[in-house]
Amino acid sequence: MEDFIDEDQEERVGYGAMAVGAGGGMVVDGGAMVVDSRDPDRIFCPRCFNMWSPWEDRRLKTLMLKCNRCGYMEQADHTKPVHENYVVKQMKNILDNVSPAMGEDPTLHENAKSCSSCGGTQGVHFQADTGAKAESLKLVFVCKICGNKWMES
Repeated sequence: MEDFIDEDQEERVGYGAMAVGAGGGMVVDGGAMVVDSRDPDRIFCPRCFNMWSPWEDRRLKTLMLKCNRCGYMEQADHTKPVHENYVVKQMKNILDNVSPAMGEDPTLHENAKSCSSCGGTQGVHFQADTGAKAESLKLVFVCKICGNKWMES
């Protein structure tokens, strides 16, 4: 991928005809913003309707939207985020998310483990992911009698 655009590429990219408007949108020859009615949010390339990819023009130090299919580029609208990353906080203890009613679920595997709370030997178990690593899979047991929950590796 190229980092710089030379003068002969400026016409293909659209620098010669396009300028940035006050709202960050593209303006052609000082006229109105070009917005396709089929794509008002400017998610797709106006030439080939391929999805945009973010690209940095290091010469102009601006964020561009580039089509990887036809090579067309234009400056990104700075009022909308290009990418949003939502981080979900993971619970420290998986047992906080396990309902005692899971003991009544007929689709879970039954077992005869002894419950430390009531001493009963009727329960169910399932595998739960307790972290990001593959070895973090743990067996979660739920007592059918009292709803007590515990984990074993």
